[in-house]
Amino acid sequence: MHAADSVPDIKMRSFILFATMLLFGATVDVASSEDWPLQPLSPRSYDFVSPRGAARNHYVFVDHPRREYGAFRAELRRNVEAVHGKASEHLALHSVYVYERNTQLNPSFTGDANALRGVHDHALVAYARWQHGVLDIFWLIERGEVVFDVLTNKPVIPPFEFD
Repeated sequence: MHAADSVPDIKMRSFILFATMLLFGATVDVASSEDWPLQPLSPRSYDFVSPRGAARNHYVFVDHPRREYGAFRAELRRNVEAVHGKASEHLALHSVYVYERNTQLNPSFTGDANALRGVHDHALVAYARWQHGVLDIFWLIERGEVVFDVLTNKPVIPPFEFD
């Protein structure tokens, strides 16, 4: 790092590199033997009543997410939509939180929804939400910031903090 480089400059250059990889990653094909199945994270789901009506959050994790590859994004969307497909149609809101497997978030995790909410945002890979059965948000998240909109297939510039 040069003395003239500031931390924000380095972060911006890193973001530009990541965004470029996302843009052009859609044309990169990943070996078909590599896949990214979603695995349930305890608690598998959390049901509650929102101001809009009945709601459910599903919590899953994935090994080795490859956000920069179009093949990963396509499979992630298929897998997240499969999780949603299991949700009841009566829900006003349904959200799926996808975390990256790590030493805390793995099959042995025993926390509840409160142990996840806002605590592990740095490990979030994606967030998807359906309102009355219509997918209206599907974001890729990197280090707690929304960096890519899967629905528009475009990077989010500037990225913003997932909350």
